[in-house]
Amino acid sequence: QVPMLAHPDVKKEDAIKSIYPNPTSDKINIVMDGSIHKSAQVSIKDISGKTILQQTISSDNATIDMSHLTAGLYIMEAALPNGKMQVFKLVKQN
Repeated sequence: QVPMLAHPDVKKEDAIKSIYPNPTSDKINIVMDGSIHKSAQVSIKDISGKTILQQTISSDNATIDMSHLTAGLYIMEAALPNGKMQVFKLVKQN
């Protein structure tokens, strides 16, 4: 069991509370506080800013498959219904 660690920049009012494991070799789990927001539009971008993957999450626990991505640094942006954006760094390993 990998411990869930909240991102250091997560605030009480933020919808996404944690992402684990990070670094990952295949999938990431996203823990969202559904009492704050019911959904989020998640985009994963490579270091050049190109969108690699987009997915809407609408549950408190969601999984995104990153196994097909090459090893490296990625940025995950979560657009919330209230117009706010949460941004996280993700590390993909082989």
